[in-house]
Amino acid sequence: MARMTNNEAEYRAALLGLELARKLGARQVEIVADSEVVVRQMRGLSRVHSVRLKRLHQETCRAAADFEAVVFTHVSRDKNRLADALAAEAIGGRVVQMPPARANAGNGWAAQVLAALRK
Repeated sequence: MARMTNNEAEYRAALLGLELARKLGARQVEIVADSEVVVRQMRGLSRVHSVRLKRLHQETCRAAADFEAVVFTHVSRDKNRLADALAAEAIGGRVVQMPPARANAGNGWAAQVLAALRK
């Protein structure tokens, strides 16, 4: 895995989420991120100065334009501990297994996401 900043990882995660949402036929999407920088940039409240982030920001804006609405919501890291732990495991090259009962439960959005990921 290429080395990247936390903000680059947030943009890449948003792009993956938007791609998956498009495949699932979503028209409205909420991206929840613990990077206040990325959220403010995507809301148009902060300028993008980094050349590397500019490219990812533009790519994310293009992907978001395919939807009726995309909302970027900030969540503090202390309220996002599970995602932080999973990201740390992934950075370390480890795969985290989620409990099958939770991952396969129901026919809601989680089941649709898992089905799309398995394709």
